[in-house]
Amino acid sequence: MKTGHDRPADPAPDTPPTAPDFTAWDMLDSFTIAEAASLWLNVEPLDNDVLIGPYKRQALARALADKLGLTDGHCGPDKMVDRNALRSLAIESNKRPPFLFPEDRQGDSAEEDAQGKSLGKRERTTFLIIVAALCDIANFDLSQGHKVAGAIANQTSLNGVPIDSGGIAEKLKEIPKAIESKKKQIDGLSGLGRAANHRN
Repeated sequence: MKTGHDRPADPAPDTPPTAPDFTAWDMLDSFTIAEAASLWLNVEPLDNDVLIGPYKRQALARALADKLGLTDGHCGPDKMVDRNALRSLAIESNKRPPFLFPEDRQGDSAEEDAQGKSLGKRERTTFLIIVAALCDIANFDLSQGHKVAGAIANQTSLNGVPIDSGGIAEKLKEIPKAIESKKKQIDGLSGLGRAANHRN
């Protein structure tokens, strides 16, 4: 596991605010109070001033510090707090912020796989083609996969069903192959039709 000193990279200045990339934050054992407050609100810490404003973040940071017994007069935004302490606090508060409970983020797909309901190849291809069409409607450029994934992750977060951008980016990478596969299938059927007409 990484220490609290290995932070995810700062996004480029023109990158739109996104939901947290949980695959990066999952590797940390500790967070600064400011990071924990932002992640608790399901916002990427490096983007928090844009998305939630400093006041909401600061209020939650103070509340977390108080509940964790860190309010000794020297608790600044860079004060480190342990992941396990945050998990315990979340459980006591009957909260399950996604950054502390990765098992919740993977629950739906794991349950479907356990029940044998995962998508077959044909259904997966159809699903990916539908996603590609929706991206076209939204004017998303799929060649900028990580940027699109960040925008989608942010929307899932706003919808109350957060999915990390890393997982979304991996799914988006499958779209070109799915489209190519479908086009070959269509071309094959067209070829059969032309051959049949020629024989007639």
